[in-house]
Amino acid sequence: MQLPLHLPDLFLATDQARGGVELPPIEVDPRFQVRASDSGYAQAALSGPVLDAITAFGSAWNKVDLSIDGQQLVAVGPPKDPERLQTYLEQLGAVAQAIDPTTLKPYQTMPLPAGFGFYGHPDWQLIGRDDALIAKYDLTTAGFGHTTEKVIRGNNDGLPIKAFVHRWKTQRTETYTDSDGHTRPARSPRITPRFSPRSRCLSRFR
Repeated sequence: MQLPLHLPDLFLATDQARGGVELPPIEVDPRFQVRASDSGYAQAALSGPVLDAITAFGSAWNKVDLSIDGQQLVAVGPPKDPERLQTYLEQLGAVAQAIDPTTLKPYQTMPLPAGFGFYGHPDWQLIGRDDALIAKYDLTTAGFGHTTEKVIRGNNDGLPIKAFVHRWKTQRTETYTDSDGHTRPARSPRITPRFSPRSRCLSRFR
């Protein structure tokens, strides 16, 4: 659900916090578990009208598991039935509309570059494929069909890193002995896929 501003991460749930969330818990309302990096931001985002809208949303659907992800209001566990989903989205829209962009203007963040990102690592980016890395890092060239996949670029505590999977194939010809005692090569050579996960961290020296 679209929001008027690009905002920092915030998580709110009636049950236990969403798995993998590393943000600290913040006391806002005893009915909800809230996690965010800044208490002032959480208090501003979850104003009275917003909490009222969330309460109404929770009364209709029981479970509440919401988050602010950039410029999107995200809800976990929507119904699959189209008619129920329409009502669900309308009530979720009421939550988004209750968020006051004027109050949250001081907390606005810059949008991230388009692409696949990683939670907790906003500077990491999934590139996909970059076969130039095979020569750059002097990887094995045995076999054939060399490719890379799942290439990730980013920084780890200020050090640039690249992580990727290197795949290639090898071919092996097998022989067999027929009923007359003659040894023959197999009709179809065996092609075996190979892969090796790789990561590189480029150190800085002072």
